[in-house]
Amino acid sequence: MSKTLLPLGITLLFGLLNVFFEWSGLYGMYEGFRPILWMIASFCIGLSMNDKKKRSNAWIIKLVISFLMAILLGYQLGLVQISLVDEIMRAIGFNQLIFMFIFIWCGWAFFRD
Repeated sequence: MSKTLLPLGITLLFGLLNVFFEWSGLYGMYEGFRPILWMIASFCIGLSMNDKKKRSNAWIIKLVISFLMAILLGYQLGLVQISLVDEIMRAIGFNQLIFMFIFIWCGWAFFRD
């Protein structure tokens, strides 16, 4: 598959997984599964958009990105509650789409120098 069509293929694959999990009732059994699935999908799309072939040795940026993703996933699952952050997110209209864009950026930036 060409590099240009790879993000589209990943989107279609995770879209089909979403339909299957919805149909099978997996989302009903564990409510936190959907944010985890879409975090992984968004990160994979970001990775596929990165044009770097060589893996970077910048371990500090990888650590920061991993920490950011863990905090954002914890926030989405309701495990991390910070009142100031809640107020800011409500004030600027922060929604799930912006979370997905941040996860895509994290995937893109993960192997950057």
